[in-house]
Formats: sequence, C-alpha cells, structure tokens
Amino acid sequence: MGRVYFIDHYDLLGRVPGMHSISRSVSARRKFPKFLALFICVISFGLVGFLDGFRSVAGRYRGVCENTTYDVRADLVLELQEGANNMLTGSLTIGPPLDGGGKLLWASRDGKKIKFTTKTTGGKIVWFGEIDGKDIGGEYFVEPEGGLGGLLGHQVEKQQGRWLVRKQ
Repeated sequence: MGRVYFIDHYDLLGRVPGMHSISRSVSARRKFPKFLALFICVISFGLVGFLDGFRSVAGRYRGVCENTTYDVRADLVLELQEGANNMLTGSLTIGPPLDGGGKLLWASRDGKKIKFTTKTTGGKIVWFGEIDGKDIGGEYFVEPEGGLGGLLGHQVEKQQGRWLVRKQ
C-alpha cells in the first residue's frame, strides 16, 4: 500500500502544491466533500424559502392597513386557524376610522398566497396577500354589493389599499 498524506492546502484545481506523487483517487476523494458541502448549502437555502409555502399560518397577526383611495391608515389584527385542504377560518379587526372587520367569510391558501373576504357596510372586501416568513401582506379591494343595501343608499364605492401584518 502507498503512503497516506494529510493534506491541508489545495491550489485552485484541488491539487497539493509540490506533492505530484498523490494518486488521482486521493485527490478525487478530497474534492468530493467540498462539492457535497456546496450542494447541501444551495439546496438548504432554496428549501427554506420553498418550505415557507407549507408552514402553518395559524396564529395572531398585528399590523396596519392603508386605504390608498382616501389615504387613511388603521391598525389591523388578523387571527387565522388552518384546517384541511388549505381552508382557513378566523377574524379580522380593523381599527378606526376604517371599517370592514369581523369574521372571515371565505379564506384559503395556496402555497405562499392567501386570499380572504370580509364584509363591510354595503359591500365586501377581498384581501390578497403573500406569506413571507412571519409577515403576510398584500392588497385589498372594496367591492360594492348590489341589492337592497344599494337601494337604501348604503352601498360603498370601489376602494383599494394595502396591508401588512406580522405574526405575534
């Protein structure tokens, strides 16, 4: 059997300077762990972002919403429970002067995307968001509702805004 060398230094090609007698098999074995370490790092960092889309979003979130139609801001508290088939339940509390909080009428999740609706006087609000770690944020749109509410003068006009909450 040949000699065993302890190698502490490599050149850019993975060779040991001044030690040309090392066989290819020893050199190849020493390069493999470097490649493996790089591969694991790349996969790990990519996997962390990918898994955000599968982590539970259940919990209490606090933040703000801004009605960009009227340039008005309010505090926002979102409480979510996650059930089977990515269906969500929960409630939304919106501070004054904005309106539209209460029980979530419909809510779902698709990976990192979330969508839910709430009721407001004379209409409904559709909330779209994206999950980013502990944060969820996106846009909302107020849609007027026809029917008796519109006839009685309680219909809201179309509005929109943005929102951002952080898990507590």
